[in-house]
Amino acid sequence: MTRSGRPLRLPAMAALAAALALTVTACSPGDSGSPGGAVVVVDALGRTVTLPEVPERIAVAGRGAFMIFDAVYLFPGGGARLVGLEAGRDTSAAFAALVDPDLSAKTIFPRNVGPEEIAASGPDLVILKSYMASDLGAPLEQLAIPVLYLDLETPEQYERDLAVLGTVLGEPERAEEIAAFYRDGVAEIEAATAGLGGDRRPTVLVLQYSASEGATTFEVPPASWLQTTMVTLAGGTPVWAGEAVGNGWITVGFEQIAAWDPDQIYLISYAGDSAAVAASLQSDPAWQALAAAQTGSIYGWPGDHTSWDQPDSRWILGLTWLFTKVQPQAAAGIDLMDEVETFFGALYRLTPEAVQAEVIPALFGSLP
Repeated sequence: MTRSGRPLRLPAMAALAAALALTVTACSPGDSGSPGGAVVVVDALGRTVTLPEVPERIAVAGRGAFMIFDAVYLFPGGGARLVGLEAGRDTSAAFAALVDPDLSAKTIFPRNVGPEEIAASGPDLVILKSYMASDLGAPLEQLAIPVLYLDLETPEQYERDLAVLGTVLGEPERAEEIAAFYRDGVAEIEAATAGLGGDRRPTVLVLQYSASEGATTFEVPPASWLQTTMVTLAGGTPVWAGEAVGNGWITVGFEQIAAWDPDQIYLISYAGDSAAVAASLQSDPAWQALAAAQTGSIYGWPGDHTSWDQPDSRWILGLTWLFTKVQPQAAAGIDLMDEVETFFGALYRLTPEAVQAEVIPALFGSLP
């Protein structure tokens, strides 16, 4: 397999992939001790979920639902099985419409949808992020609706959960194809950064920016989150990682940012153009004293319909882009627009014409 015409190396994660595959079992009628035609998987909470057959009517809801349905749409038959989804943002719904010609026939749940509304769509399986277990999963199970939990938060969890989805959707071979795409992309970057000593790894700070009623807030992700992992994989040193303990974004002030004084700063904005935020900080007198501003190394994290920093299917694009910024010499052969076309073609089966017409115009952030 190649990406953008470049040969890829087999990843160091191959052994991990084999181990993760053992957590998923699809039972055929001939399997001893298994119900005829049943599908049995172990979900992200370690629960054994048994379905009488491959589900025909799947609903996706709760916080982070777009991360799940974007993963479901990676499978050719996934969209046909979706009967309801919670698309909390207009951009998420727009992407679903792009890859699902039958979206108008499905139930679009409102944000913070309740169990009764989900039940009304008639699902034989509801897929939720694992952190929705108590708020939404438990009430659904009280209604006798099977629930499957996915994490989709780290590269390792992503591969594991893709295997689970492949079994549930009856497309295990496709799950392996998708997983190989991600493994190969990570392996290529790992190989390029493996020999870098600390002096060749710039210090990096990732900040989520938000503004409300005239107040500006900056937050860093926990050390265990994908954003931190991507910095390390891309060949950088995350300056905040040693102090970022917790389960959510951590607010930091400018004094702390100045004390870290990293070589590079990456701004995430879920409510606006991250490149505009980066430009405004680059020209701010207080920020101009920082090393990153002095070298023009404040960047807005890119995205299209959703930001590429999140554990959505696009995280591999976010990692590739970050690699081109953190280690530009090692990444000199990468054409990011080729990567975008390859990603949406290989994973979502979009033609180059559809990518140019529907995805490229939606791009934002500090892109070439």
